[in-house]
Amino acid sequence: GESKFKTEIAKGYLQVILSEILEKLNMINHEPTDMNIVERILEYCDNEYMNPISLETLSKKVGASKYYISRIFSTKIKMSFNDYINTLRVNASKRFLKHTKDSIEIISAEVGFSTVRSYNREFKRLVGVSPSQYRKNKAK
Repeated sequence: GESKFKTEIAKGYLQVILSEILEKLNMINHEPTDMNIVERILEYCDNEYMNPISLETLSKKVGASKYYISRIFSTKIKMSFNDYINTLRVNASKRFLKHTKDSIEIISAEVGFSTVRSYNREFKRLVGVSPSQYRKNKAK
């Protein structure tokens, strides 16, 4: 009978602990907040992509952890943070390539790439041709 008594006491303690934990949890739907954060994330990225930007800086600006932001990118935006920023930068550079005579070096710096090499690599990965080939094709 003594072991059954110990088991019942342990179950009682466990129920008390679980009820305390459940009281502390906020059981609310986070979807509206998620959408609000997504909007703030995208707005910040759209305004700041030409500057050095990282998950760390974004995290501080929108008030969410970088891990949560990374998860938002993968689940809601369906691409990584870096891919999103590079897509914004490449799209902006396409406008420069079409409408200016600025050099590839100037354009890559203007849109936020730290090196021309990384700009060329990302441009070719996303567009399928090099920036200079893209400019040539669009000049026709």
